[in-house]
Amino acid sequence: MSKFKVGDKAWKPKGYKFPCTIVSVFKTTSGDVRIVGELDDYKMLHIFNEKQLEHIELDQEEMIEKNEEILATSQNYKPSNL
Repeated sequence: MSKFKVGDKAWKPKGYKFPCTIVSVFKTTSGDVRIVGELDDYKMLHIFNEKQLEHIELDQEEMIEKNEEILATSQNYKPSNL
């Protein structure tokens, strides 16, 4: 069984980045699992093996902390050339 299912959000962390939505999971004739990811921005399809992709998982608390950090930083931002 694959660690991915259709509809999962994933990305390719090594090399070129490929944030995608899983649109197909299948086995080759030799029994290897392959994952088809659809690039989120351009809708290009790419076939991967499971080791190439990771799930996109953002903890809700982590998202809140990052948003608070961004808001605090932008309010205190002063360009250095002024």
